[in-house]
Amino acid sequence: MNKNIIPKINKYATSALSIILVLFVIVQATSGIFDTDIWLHLRTGKEIIKDMRVSGSDPYSFTLSGKRWINHEWLFQVAVYLMYKYFDISGLIFLQTLFVALAFLVLFLIGFKDNQHMITTVLLSILVIFATYTRFNLRPDILSLLFFSIFLHQLKFNKGTNVIYILIFWQFLWVNSHGYFFLGPLLILIFIIAEVFRRFLPFLPAQWSQTGKLEDRSFHRLIKLLFLVLLVCFINPHGFIGVVYPFLILKDIVLGQAHYAFKSVAELVSAFPLKGNAFVGSTQFNILVLISLFSLLFNWRKLDISHILLFAFFLPFGLVVQRNITFLSFAAYLIVISRLNEIDHSVKSKVRINVFSSKLDIAIKGLIICVLIVFMAKISYGSMFRRYYDFKDYEMKSHLSDLIGYRYPKACIDFMRDNNLPANLFNDFNSGAYLIFHAYPEYKVFIDGRTELYSSEFFDNYLKIMAGDKEIFDTQVEKFNINTALLNNSTSFIPKKAFKMFYEHPEWQLVFFDESGVVFLRKTTANAKLIRSLSVDLKNWQASPVDMLRLTLGVVVPDPYILRARLLDAVGLDKAVISEAEEALKIYPSSREAHYYLGKAFLNQGKFDDALRHLRLAYTYGLRKSYLRLLLAKTYLKLGEKEKALKISRLAQKITPDDKEIKEFVANLEQSLEEN
Repeated sequence: MNKNIIPKINKYATSALSIILVLFVIVQATSGIFDTDIWLHLRTGKEIIKDMRVSGSDPYSFTLSGKRWINHEWLFQVAVYLMYKYFDISGLIFLQTLFVALAFLVLFLIGFKDNQHMITTVLLSILVIFATYTRFNLRPDILSLLFFSIFLHQLKFNKGTNVIYILIFWQFLWVNSHGYFFLGPLLILIFIIAEVFRRFLPFLPAQWSQTGKLEDRSFHRLIKLLFLVLLVCFINPHGFIGVVYPFLILKDIVLGQAHYAFKSVAELVSAFPLKGNAFVGSTQFNILVLISLFSLLFNWRKLDISHILLFAFFLPFGLVVQRNITFLSFAAYLIVISRLNEIDHSVKSKVRINVFSSKLDIAIKGLIICVLIVFMAKISYGSMFRRYYDFKDYEMKSHLSDLIGYRYPKACIDFMRDNNLPANLFNDFNSGAYLIFHAYPEYKVFIDGRTELYSSEFFDNYLKIMAGDKEIFDTQVEKFNINTALLNNSTSFIPKKAFKMFYEHPEWQLVFFDESGVVFLRKTTANAKLIRSLSVDLKNWQASPVDMLRLTLGVVVPDPYILRARLLDAVGLDKAVISEAEEALKIYPSSREAHYYLGKAFLNQGKFDDALRHLRLAYTYGLRKSYLRLLLAKTYLKLGEKEKALKISRLAQKITPDDKEIKEFVANLEQSLEEN
């Protein structure tokens, strides 16, 4: 065999696989706009361009009263607004795809510098993609990830050249794009500290003092770079306070003054696996972290101290909140890639037998490459054809090319503006940014996603209101003179207790109700005329009949009907629930949620045979939640089957052992059986 064939095949295979990997990332990043915070950024970018300045105080919330707002993200906001202004949603999707693709392209370049480990690099890259793809949305974090990958690349390959000074420019962009700009100087500092340890700690293990050691010129260059990068951080609209502000936020976190956000905001919940906070991609993320830890422990005598420091910092940084998993994943990737040569050399020194011939080696590599290509093509194909059904237009719409319409309470806001509902609006957390773009300045928000601006007491009160606390709500109504309330059912479910509190409140009237959300008006003299003309009577609610002639053939999930049924169930309107659930089953007879709500409503009405039929169907179609098992147990009990009721309720108790209602039901049933 020609000796040049193997290198050529490896070269072409590397090129082909690397191109496909980049295309794979592009497909995963190309999705419709669904993040709620983008609307805050668009509005702020618009205001910055209009006023030609970055405001130092909040203009959007009537509860903040012009509180100081350190906006690190102004450059990102201007960029996304200009793209939106001239290219609409397509421009935003392009930016989202561009930022994600560039971040991963830089990361891949780190791995592909060494073609010897091409397949391992691709496998590791795929792992990083799956661990982080839930963060592939258009927000300032993704720019931070791009800058982070650039810093990692430069610090790995260009410490010995003046090219590394390009990081000064990237740091200037970073400090004006996102509050995580401090990670840039921190990365440089980690490499400096590692070199200090190599030079001045006399009792380092094994070869630590020599592995990765820099020449004097390179070391001095890093120190100079750190000084310049820190200096450029002060070039921001807020000056000194803009530099120290992230550390003030960190101080609040350490002192526990921001605990409210970490308990209630999904992206701020801990990613620590032992806490049970699973998220999409958590398995791949945990595997990636374990691989990086193993790579550090393998042949530890030849460790690079900078890798230990990277892992030591970014492990807690990545686990403390879920939105930081991308940075830990990228750092873990760098560590493993950097250790591959050492691991490979160590294995080959111990295993000296050449097991495969060159032909067989090529065949195995070719097979693995084909499997990887097919795998990425299959995942990409599924991603490209993601669809959701729009019941307004009776058509399937792509997740890739537009707004994800069902994610936003557009109908609620249109209703408010069309009917001139009064200002001082109570809104849920997830509606804030969308309101800021679509309703400001007519409506200012009660709360929005900028958690650092709202006090701990204020956020705690908000959470209590959303848990159905009427007294706290009444206090806030009087304090802020609230006249209108909007609860968004699109981005996340309205808490049942909150909806029940508003619906049953004697001083508030429901005036708008659909699957996207609800609107209430305060019963005042000024609002009396609006209430008379807009009042909604849910007691006589009837589901909108589905137009079967217009309905698309194939599987259509009846989400709007299920969402409305859920809210109607929260206030005990069984007749209305049945109306919605029956329409849902016309669309999708296998809907387990529709069968569940029908079964529950029939149980409440005393129609136990009908209840059992639908609850069993909900179970048959895959609903395994403890609340369904409890309803089945109650139904069996009503039908005289105490033993079955006890068996099923005990299974429910195993799933949720702390549920008080299930505990009480099991205890009462056990006592009843003992007495008999």
